[in-house]
This record gives sequence, C-alpha cells and structure tokens, in this order.
Amino acid sequence: MNTDEAAALLGVHPKTLQRLARSGRITAYRVGKLWRFQARDLWADVAVRVVPLNGLYDGVATTSI
Repeated sequence: MNTDEAAALLGVHPKTLQRLARSGRITAYRVGKLWRFQARDLWADVAVRVVPLNGLYDGVATTSI
C-alpha cells in the first residue's frame, strides 16, 4: 500500500509515516522515490512498540493535585 493508505490505516499523517520509515522504526520498502508498506508489517511494528509500554507505570506512585 502507498503512504497515504498506510497513514490512514494507522491514523497518522503521511509525512510522519515517511519519517518513521526513513529512520527504520517502521518496516517499509522504497520503490524509486515512493515508500510502500505492507499491513502485516505495520501492525507488527506497532505491536512491538506499543504493547510493551502497557503497564509501564504499574507500581509507580502517582500524585494527584
């Protein structure tokens, strides 16, 4: 899928997705000047980066104002 389709799937701006692809944080394939993405790769990348953050604050004391 192209950048616009992949960005819509993830709910991010296309330029953000391109920046993530250039930095290697999202799996993407460069075809000439265009970026191409596969849905399974996108979801795998998101799962690896998002799921481990769940519970990040477990056991951490929080204060309320």
